[in-house]
Amino acid sequence: MFLYFAAQDQSTSIEPNSLLHLKLNYAITDRTQPEGLGLATGDFALKSNLGVNDILKNIEKAKTDDNIKGIFLDLSNLTTGMALTDEIRQQLVDFKTSGKFIVAYSELMTQKAYYLASIADAVYLNPQGLVLLKGFSSQLMFVKEALDRLGIEPEIFYAGNFKSATEPLRYTKMSDYNRLQTRALLNGFEQSYIEQIAEARKMTSTELNNIINELKVQEAKDAKQYRLVDELYYIDEVREQLKNRLGLDADDKLSLVSLLDYDGVPATEKTKYHEAKIAIVYAEGDINTGKSDEGIASDNYVETLRQLREDDKVKAVVLRVNSGGGSALASDIILRELNLLQQKGIPVIASFGDVAASGGYYIAAHADTIVAEENTITGSIGVFGLTMELDKFYRNKLGFTFDTVKTARYSDFPTSPLLNRQYSDAEKTIMQRGVDKIYEDFLNVVAKGRGMTRDQVHEIAQRACMARRNCPRNRSDRCNRQLRNCRTTCR
Repeated sequence: MFLYFAAQDQSTSIEPNSLLHLKLNYAITDRTQPEGLGLATGDFALKSNLGVNDILKNIEKAKTDDNIKGIFLDLSNLTTGMALTDEIRQQLVDFKTSGKFIVAYSELMTQKAYYLASIADAVYLNPQGLVLLKGFSSQLMFVKEALDRLGIEPEIFYAGNFKSATEPLRYTKMSDYNRLQTRALLNGFEQSYIEQIAEARKMTSTELNNIINELKVQEAKDAKQYRLVDELYYIDEVREQLKNRLGLDADDKLSLVSLLDYDGVPATEKTKYHEAKIAIVYAEGDINTGKSDEGIASDNYVETLRQLREDDKVKAVVLRVNSGGGSALASDIILRELNLLQQKGIPVIASFGDVAASGGYYIAAHADTIVAEENTITGSIGVFGLTMELDKFYRNKLGFTFDTVKTARYSDFPTSPLLNRQYSDAEKTIMQRGVDKIYEDFLNVVAKGRGMTRDQVHEIAQRACMARRNCPRNRSDRCNRQLRNCRTTCR
């Protein structure tokens, strides 16, 4: 069943000399999600919060809107990932090329919020507030000892040294592989973060790195002392500053237009419509088989992609991926439909958001072009299978016992992920063989799509590439080789 949602009310009008008020204090998704259908009334619900796609569209629209004189960034925390935050930041940088101003304010600014705010013409902080600059960290909780005490034995089958999702069940701390890739990821975030903020705030990367490493910002006055903010103001004082920038008198009304209201304003330039279409397919969430209203369900995507393939007006497809993966079977089913699009002569362009890993990378691997943000988390070429052996837990903790009658050796294999018995050695071999096959399929899919050999993909999959854009921390030959590999195989 299809649910068609009504468009946002287009009757909203904007007063001259207004400011676009960006208050991004909600969970920002890649794409705007409608709230749903009111089943009792039959009314169509409109969107209540905008996704990154509409946030970018409205900032771009404001750039050429004569009624919008600037943007007021009212920030505290951002719950989206670094890549999507960077997309919003880049759009704000582009907005400033119009000559219009951006003012940022916060009472308490997290690291990602400050990353966004740093590009503003003026950054204001509440006198009792704080800018949290402390660097990046990642903490995992390991439950192996708890499972041991309960008599629960995870049976894990995996292929890929860096496929670390199951490590909390296997170990009491990170493996060397996982620690290496986590450090590479965090170092990459930090390098990009420091470089871009330092440039925006007209300081050196060394200065900013020292501020962060020594935790020099511990209260509001520190943020001003180290030039991270321009002034310490309460909100009423910020409003006065905004009025001054707009040339308003103290008694004049300040017109702030919310992002959601502004979404209902038509663009100042009329859109020219053509019969030819470029379709954007959003793949956000976990990948699973079947039909579902959540995540990336293979049946839903097969139906959508088939409709696009049969529509002669569709001339290209953009696959927007924001997914950490999921079912290998579902991923392959979706890839097949994308291949059929290409066989018809319809190019597929993959665009990566915060995450395009494992199955999220698998479905995009054959795209004609793959583009990603600098802070996109991608790769994770590996496979795992997981079951939990609960026989000891059932017997010793709950007093449950089981008995089975079967007609063949493997009649009760595999059972559900919650096992009431241990796998035999032969069954473990079968499970591992299945995981290894999926891994080999994954390698070959990537090799075909990226013009590489299976062994080249395998070699990259089994190491963590520390290289960044200019490889500033390590200019050894090995690092330069890694950088070349990254450019040729990922970008």
